[in-house]
Amino acid sequence: MTLVEFSAELLHCVFSFCSRSDLASLSRVNSTFQQAAEYLLYRHVHSSVYFDDDLQSQTRELRVHKLLFCTLASNPQKAALLRSLHVQLEIVCTERTLIADDDAAMGQITDALRNAHGLLDLRINMLGHSDSCNAKVNEVIRSCHFQLHTLYTYSLWDLNGIIVGQKHLRLLGIHYPEYLEYSKFSELVNHLGHTGRIDGNKESPAIFLFSSVSKHFSKLILFPGLCLPGQAFTVCRDIATSLDRDPCNRYKISDEQPARDCNFAIDVFDFTHAKISTICEMIEAMAQYFSGCRRFTVLAQTSAVQGTVSKPWRIPGILTSMSRFKQLRRLGFYVSGDDSLLQETMDLRSFVLEELVPACPTVIGVVVYNRSEVVYVYRVEYGWEISREQRSVRLGLIL
Repeated sequence: MTLVEFSAELLHCVFSFCSRSDLASLSRVNSTFQQAAEYLLYRHVHSSVYFDDDLQSQTRELRVHKLLFCTLASNPQKAALLRSLHVQLEIVCTERTLIADDDAAMGQITDALRNAHGLLDLRINMLGHSDSCNAKVNEVIRSCHFQLHTLYTYSLWDLNGIIVGQKHLRLLGIHYPEYLEYSKFSELVNHLGHTGRIDGNKESPAIFLFSSVSKHFSKLILFPGLCLPGQAFTVCRDIATSLDRDPCNRYKISDEQPARDCNFAIDVFDFTHAKISTICEMIEAMAQYFSGCRRFTVLAQTSAVQGTVSKPWRIPGILTSMSRFKQLRRLGFYVSGDDSLLQETMDLRSFVLEELVPACPTVIGVVVYNRSEVVYVYRVEYGWEISREQRSVRLGLIL
């Protein structure tokens, strides 16, 4: 029995050990090999082009990108093979001459998406492109040519319509640039979580915020208030699995790329909505699935609700949950409002020395901040020091 006589399933198994360049060569041998090779070539597609000030270095990548989407747009059979599509077409240069043909590029991408009826995982980054270009892509996503399980988007255009239209959506990752005010995104995400539950027959997707610096994942924010009781571990598992599947390791968090440069956070939008047990459960779930976490922040949008708790570090059970992070080095608390943090200083010092250090001995610094002030408690050679200063940085402070 020769290889050409193998069934399609056996050829897929054999060809799965081949590189993409080898698959491209095999696809030119005969029609049998072509079908088997293209099934693998077009099942998971990743295209990355980063436009920076070194424009000449991007020529080859841009040409390959254009050829890829020209093929997918003009050949519905190949586009129908897509199950996951990751597109990163970032513009980070100061000159905008490169995006004069934005409309043509968007036309190819949207035509390809219209043919991708089997698409399940879409991660599309059009950072630096015009709002109209992002709107065109989101319009195709909303129009339900496919039913996604995972969506990462850099555009905020009509996310409500996407959630309602994509009825099988399980994960929605929203990129927020570090230079934009975080609080606006927090309000948006909580609104989206409510939108996802408008239809009683639809389970809301797990929504999270993420950001990146120098092409690499840098920050992840989860929302206990959007989790149902007992759901946090499933949410964290699904997000961690999804991030680890990024083809170019852009968001990958693993033993080979520990999370020392990443800032993990939860947003406690309202203590009456994000119940205390769910907050603690979310922290424990993150400690399990992001075990390399070294920086963690609790973003409390309200510092007190109905007298339940006045300080986020005093949420009952939060310290026990924090102790699950075995490599935690820095801990942060954001509290909303502009009230002076002076009265919090002594309580924070007591919390750090008497409670946090015994529970989390690896911690070397704690910060509490609001719109106007920052209080630091940090380890020095002879013990711990406290310092206070006025804030002159953005709300998205990274500890």
